[in-house]
Formats: sequence, C-alpha cells, structure tokens
Amino acid sequence: MGSREPTSVLVPTAEWTLACDYLAVHSDGGDKLLAICDWRADPVARREPSDGSSGDASYGYARRVAVSEEADEMRYTEYQCRNCGHATPKNTPPCDRCGGYNFEPVEVRASDFEDEASAPTTLALAREEPLLAGASVVLVLVVVAAGLAWTGAFVLADPTGTYRFGSVTATPPDGDGQLTAGEFRATLEPDHAVTGMRWIGTGLQVTVDAPAASNAAVVEEAMSVARLYAAYVDRGGTARTLEVTVTTDRGDATVTVARETAQAYAAGDLSEAAYRERVLG
Repeated sequence: MGSREPTSVLVPTAEWTLACDYLAVHSDGGDKLLAICDWRADPVARREPSDGSSGDASYGYARRVAVSEEADEMRYTEYQCRNCGHATPKNTPPCDRCGGYNFEPVEVRASDFEDEASAPTTLALAREEPLLAGASVVLVLVVVAAGLAWTGAFVLADPTGTYRFGSVTATPPDGDGQLTAGEFRATLEPDHAVTGMRWIGTGLQVTVDAPAASNAAVVEEAMSVARLYAAYVDRGGTARTLEVTVTTDRGDATVTVARETAQAYAAGDLSEAAYRERVLG
C-alpha cells in the first residue's frame, strides 16, 4: 500500500460501532479518529481504542471527545407569564392563572432541581446548630405541654411548686384536713355552675354562671364563692389569690380576693360587711 498523508476522521456517533473499530484498525500512525458522544454516560465516552492501548498505536489511535459538562446537562425550555410567573410548556397565551398575554422563554436545567434536592435536611441543620435545634425542641415541648395543661390533662409547676399553670378538675376531698385546688372546686360545684377553674401562676381563676342577670344575683354569686375560698384558705389551700368571674347573659363581672383577706375573714378578724366591701372593692 502506498504512503499517504495523515488523515483525521470525525465520527458523529452516539455509540461505538463496528465502523469505529474498522476505522481505528485501518488508521496509519499519523491518523486521528475522533468519536463524538452525546452525554457522559454514553458508551463512547468509556470506549478504549481497539488495541487496548492509550491511543498511540502504530496504526493510529481513537480519541474520545465528550461534550462539556454544561452541555452535558439535561435542559428544556418553558414559558413563563411576565405578569404572574405562571409556567407553561408552550407559548400559548392567555395565561391560565391571570389571563396575561406576555410570555417569555425560560431555560430550565436539571441542576435547578438538584439545588432544591440538595438543600440541607432537618437532621443536617440540627447537626450544624445543635444549640438552636435543642432550643427549638424545648420550645415545641413547652407549647405542647402548655396546651395539654390548658385542657386539663395535667398542671404544670416549677420545681418548688410555687408557680402553676393548667386547668383544675374536681376531686373529692380525701379528709386529710387540707384542701387542694381540685377539692376546692369539688366544694363549689354542688351550689355553683362552675364552667372553668385553672391555675395562673400563684393564683386560681374560676368562672361560674349566675342564676340570674340582676346585680344582686351577681353579687351574691361572687360573695358565695369568696366565702368558700376563705374556707379553702383556712384548711391549708395554697392559692394566693382567687379571681372570680360571674357570667350572665348581659355580660361578665370579675372580682379578685387576696389570700390575706380571706384568711382574716376565716379567722373572724373581718366581719361579713368588711369582707364584702374588700371583695367587691
């Protein structure tokens, strides 16, 4: 075979075929065979020359040419409404969302979704900011516990039991000589329509419905509860204040009784009239 000038062959193929093998085998030392692949996973991108060498065979060599990383990325074009940003695969106004007629082409790349998928997870954030994550967990637990306490599931209290928060349910007196908040409610319910009782800090709040809307009925309802509060304090009750709200069809009335005042009344140091005046203000 006569000598010839070296030749460069460019093969635009998506896979390595017998034709590529044929061209590689029949290439001379100065020839170059370039096989173009369309994406990085293409078999051409992983193909080695037929002789298994690095490419400097005496009869020439085959060279893989891959497209750039940016061009290798999957992408497509969608059209976004200039007015509201709603996207559609075709430029077909009007917009389904706002009725606008102005669309602009936007290129969407696979990396756009990869960026969203690669966002840090909650676990990763917790590892990066353990103190913040711990504080968030504590806050959630406090909110949940407060909600349960408000519904009466239990009463929250500080380690010393001085400050409490939560709804109080009635419990029968156990006869130990000291009344709890639950036992106090139990003494109220036979003669009063108690609609709610709860701890707020160091005091109790109680709400009762008045049998009538007259001022006299409201005053008597409040004083009756105040007298029972004095008995509760006299028997070791710990609430420092009692806020009494009497509800009627015409509105609500609220009075607050201090523990010292109720204790003085229970001890006989305050008359009924004086106690009434302090309770009603």
